[in-house]
Amino acid sequence: MAGFLLYALALSAPTDYRPHYAVAMQDQSSSQDNTMVVAENEERGKSDTVVLLVVFVSAGLLLTVLSIPMVFRKIPPNYWYGFRVRATLESEEVWYPANEYAGKRLFWVGIAAVASAFAGFLLPVLTVGVYASLVGVVVVVGLVVTLAQCFLYLRRLSPRK
Repeated sequence: MAGFLLYALALSAPTDYRPHYAVAMQDQSSSQDNTMVVAENEERGKSDTVVLLVVFVSAGLLLTVLSIPMVFRKIPPNYWYGFRVRATLESEEVWYPANEYAGKRLFWVGIAAVASAFAGFLLPVLTVGVYASLVGVVVVVGLVVTLAQCFLYLRRLSPRK
């Protein structure tokens, strides 16, 4: 869910900022006007990228912080927080190991989100849209892989009936 929200937020970011060379080449006859447009676009692009950096780092840290109680088995079976599927809710013997496993993976997805947010921010050639998409893909792929791994692990934990 968090990955979907991050990706949706990233897609809603303004993407009309063209790279400075595209704006500069648009009309070479008025180079002074183009210089002003380039400066305005770069300034808007930087501020949007900074906002996205804060959002992505915050979301990654939130994933990381939320995973820690799961890793240390501090979350009892409930309907609000944790890896909640029928098999985990029916048995505490399945709940705690499954949530520990899921928590460890969520921790690393959060770390990957923070790392990709900073790495993308430091690359000067990325536009706002490409930056948002890059981090969004890292988070969504990380969450999908985590979910698949958790269900595979759950198969090993659940008693065969």
